[in-house]
Amino acid sequence: MLKMLRLFFEKTIKYKFILFYLFFLTLPLLFTSCVPYPTPPNTISTYRALSIGIGDYINYGPDGDLLSPPYDVNKMSRMYWDCCFSPTCITFHKIDKLTDRQATKASIFNKIQSTFSGAKENDVSYFYFSGHGTLYNRTSYLCPADFNGNISTAISVNELESALSAIPGTKVVFINSCHSGGFIGKSLTGRGNRNNETYFISEEEYLSNFNENILSTFSFSEGFIAKDLLTSSKYQVLTSSHWYQSSYEVHPLYGDPPYSVFTQALYMGCSLPYNTPADMNQNAQITLQEAYQFITQWTAFFGFHQNVQVYPINSPFIIFEYYFSFW
Repeated sequence: MLKMLRLFFEKTIKYKFILFYLFFLTLPLLFTSCVPYPTPPNTISTYRALSIGIGDYINYGPDGDLLSPPYDVNKMSRMYWDCCFSPTCITFHKIDKLTDRQATKASIFNKIQSTFSGAKENDVSYFYFSGHGTLYNRTSYLCPADFNGNISTAISVNELESALSAIPGTKVVFINSCHSGGFIGKSLTGRGNRNNETYFISEEEYLSNFNENILSTFSFSEGFIAKDLLTSSKYQVLTSSHWYQSSYEVHPLYGDPPYSVFTQALYMGCSLPYNTPADMNQNAQITLQEAYQFITQWTAFFGFHQNVQVYPINSPFIIFEYYFSFW
């Protein structure tokens, strides 16, 4: 009996030693064969925003200044701050602004570069402008704070598109100025196509709707600049009016702050304080098309003669989302 027990223990110890030895032999193989999976690409979007609002112009004087743009910028900032994208509640990484005399032509382009620095292909960048706009040689221009009447001191379609196209990813652009539809091809020449809502009007209608005050106040230098429009697949754009129309601001009589028609409609349709009525299906997501439809109906209801323009038409792209606020 004792002999059998001794043989049993000897065999058990021997087998344990063999297993232990094999384990150490295979240990290096385990480490070398455990090749880590490649890190998946970052598919989470980063959101950045820059709002420009110019009411106090350096060379205009009181009669040429605007009252609403600084208030417009505050409304846009409020919407950006409230945004909460996707179930993980992605908020804006950066919300910048330039107002009044800070927003010279050079400062605007410098701010575009600094605000959107570091953007990647899956990021979303928001650019908003509220201020004077003008038209020269059938090309729309934005008027920075130091615009002096010479067209070279304005911001052309080409210049804005060049600055924005350097930003990787999707660009959401809101332009609130006279003749702003020209930035997405709403031109007298009819370039573009009807699918993109290009509008064809007569020379007589153009002249009757043209902003005569702009022409009489400023003398422009000669020259024509071809247009690089904000109409590539990387853009989602709303403009406050057609290329031939003025855009308006309202000065309430009873102490309320002044507002521009376009931005007020955008804010009333897409902001939490007004319960986002532009969100037609109440899913806490407001698409470009939903915002466009709400602003169109709002301005028509109140009788404002300016027609918001959109690119692209019927876009499902989500421009505002309030996920946690909704639930």
